[in-house]
Amino acid sequence: MIQVSIFIIALRSVSEVTMDYTLEAYFREFWRDERLAFDRSLLNRSEINIDVRARSLIWRPDTSILNSVTSTEPRGDSLTFREHVRVHSNGLVFQTRR
Repeated sequence: MIQVSIFIIALRSVSEVTMDYTLEAYFREFWRDERLAFDRSLLNRSEINIDVRARSLIWRPDTSILNSVTSTEPRGDSLTFREHVRVHSNGLVFQTRR
């Protein structure tokens, strides 16, 4: 099961004529991947932050938002881009993107 939440930062450029708007938000996803579970006593920690270079090595859901017109998700090298992936010892994965 994948759980999704959206935290809205700003709602801009609302057009009643075209029914369009600009939304800036944090998009968060949680899921459990038993393959990523680890023994916390061996690493002396209960969670691991996944480096940006290693994120492509783990499975992540391909979640889409229905009825969205365009997405101008910031590029990885921009100042507004934020992405974080954390894995807990029980295999729970937390991903957040701005």
